[in-house]
Amino acid sequence: MKTFIKNNRKALIIGTLAALILLGLIFGRLGYFMHKLKGMDFTPPATKVSIATAKASSFDQSIETVGSLKALDGVQVTNQAGGLVEKILFKAGDKVKKGQALIQLDNRTQRANVASAKAALNNAQLSFNRVETLFQKQAIAQSNRDDALSTLQQAQSALEVAQTNLDYTVVKAPFDGQIGIAQVDLGQYLPINTSIANLQTIDPIHVNFYISEQNYAKVHPGQAISLSVNAYPKQTFTGVVSALDASIDNNTKSLWVQAEVKNEDPAHPLVGGMYANVDLKLPVKENVISIPQQAINYNLYGNSIYLVEAKTEKGKTSYQAKLQYITLGQQHKDQVEITKGLKAGQQYVSVGSFKLQDGSTIRFDSANKEGKA
Repeated sequence: MKTFIKNNRKALIIGTLAALILLGLIFGRLGYFMHKLKGMDFTPPATKVSIATAKASSFDQSIETVGSLKALDGVQVTNQAGGLVEKILFKAGDKVKKGQALIQLDNRTQRANVASAKAALNNAQLSFNRVETLFQKQAIAQSNRDDALSTLQQAQSALEVAQTNLDYTVVKAPFDGQIGIAQVDLGQYLPINTSIANLQTIDPIHVNFYISEQNYAKVHPGQAISLSVNAYPKQTFTGVVSALDASIDNNTKSLWVQAEVKNEDPAHPLVGGMYANVDLKLPVKENVISIPQQAINYNLYGNSIYLVEAKTEKGKTSYQAKLQYITLGQQHKDQVEITKGLKAGQQYVSVGSFKLQDGSTIRFDSANKEGKA
């Protein structure tokens, strides 16, 4: 029995020593790893961005909208007399002058009527001359002279009507412009008021567009505009506001504005009906802080940017992104006015802000801070 107890005690001692040794090894290894981990840097890598410095400068203001081009004068040329088409005196696309002959109708009947009216007028004039001579000699009564004068006047009117009908057989351009495709053929009989061709003025040309009611006070005749069209995306056309409508549309609460645009470039002609992107110039605003649109994070809860904050530890400087909410003003092309939240001289992330969170470490090319990331 004593031997059994002695053996158990010995086993217990050996087990305890073994456990202590094992625990020592475990804690020793754990301490080693803790020491290693303590020396490791778990800071996320810096995000590469581009930064810029906010500056106060002049800011171009404008109202951007869309419109439609319309000729100052545009009509369907029609005939005022019926007849057969004898000559077509234009080609589609021709530039024509006011009064230029476009269509010649068969006018034989009208020419004969003019000749007959001239003969009748000549006879009436001779008859009146004889009666007038007798009347001056008091050889005939006043009523005889009045009858002769009335006959003369009727003959003059008949000649005028005959000449007008003859003139109507030549269809002429009512104003300078560009003529379209002929809608009639040689030998075709034209009833009165038949459409012959579309005639549009070329230079200048109108652009019609609408602005919102809140911008009413900002627009006036003589104000400069520029526009572009899909047909010539790299070309810019200029003009001035020529008229404002008399009232604001009751349904849309918008104002109809008309501007006159130069159309002098023969290689890039504007034509009626074109869709136009209109830029209505407003007075330049001074001492404005504006930044590129791509630097702004748009959100329903508030628009924001990231400011750049320098942090120095142990002689080493790092940079962090600080979330900053801002208030936006006017926008011109890709530049946006900042009315609150950014001051001149502050640095902000201009490219790459979508990759950041508040407090993110950032890096950038110090030689070209405003370059692309």
